[in-house]
Amino acid sequence: MKKVASIDIGSNSLVLSVCTVDKSEIREIFHSSHITRLGKGLKENQLFCDESIAESVDAIMSFQKIISQNNIEPENVFIIATEASRVAKNRSALFDKIKEITDCFPELISGEKEAKLCLLGQKMLGVSISHGVLVDIGGASTEVIDAKIESNDVKENFIKSFKIGVVKLKEESLGSNIEDVLTRSFKDLPRDLFLNKKIFFSAGSMTAIASMLLNDTQIDNDSINGLCLDKDFIAFEIEKILNLSDNELISRFPQVAPRIESIRFGAEILLFLIREKSLSEVVFTTYGLRHGIIFERLSNELKVLQ
Repeated sequence: MKKVASIDIGSNSLVLSVCTVDKSEIREIFHSSHITRLGKGLKENQLFCDESIAESVDAIMSFQKIISQNNIEPENVFIIATEASRVAKNRSALFDKIKEITDCFPELISGEKEAKLCLLGQKMLGVSISHGVLVDIGGASTEVIDAKIESNDVKENFIKSFKIGVVKLKEESLGSNIEDVLTRSFKDLPRDLFLNKKIFFSAGSMTAIASMLLNDTQIDNDSINGLCLDKDFIAFEIEKILNLSDNELISRFPQVAPRIESIRFGAEILLFLIREKSLSEVVFTTYGLRHGIIFERLSNELKVLQ
């Protein structure tokens, strides 16, 4: 058995997973998330702000302590960066710091590869997945994929990275109607893609929303992973959530406090997909990109072990 670590440098948060690999099984033993808002303000100047870079460096330093405590060598640390880093002209300022701290340079991936890895990460649910549809709502983009999974290979029927996420929707909706922004952003998403299917929803905002739909006061991964809810229940509960003030939300659901600036916009995206894109059933999952990259990087090893 060996240990590996993966870090997802997202547009709203940085997330670390430490996993064990034993025979053909990958098991998450540690998870940590830091809200850093790298995507904030990118629309204006396409630059990471100094504050977000500093918060991200602090997060990486805390992650590296965990990695060192678990005796994980740099070759078993996988760091991936997504939409905010694709946009930011000064990403090297952050990437160089990450390399200095971890001895690993982040891999900048496309939106399409992000979608494939997020879907591949659902193998962590411990069920056989030969075909899946996934929506990954991030800070600056939303990835949608309909694909078949053969071993650790993802063969897509539909795949697209939409340039809208919880942070970007907050910025785009200033002075604009949210419905109009979402209609424009998702115009290339086929209306019948989700029809009569169970759709995986991943990423931090969806995890937080799932915990609220369960009426929990903390995020319990075991309760969320594989949670399947129908559209009518979700829409009814989200409408109630959107009518609460920030103080009421935090009082009832203290786990959303770190995401209070963006959580409503995640709820708005989910509600839009239910109403306008024939979304009927949602399967919530905490697994995603950082798990998919482990399956990809260890694909040859896992094939041998299988």
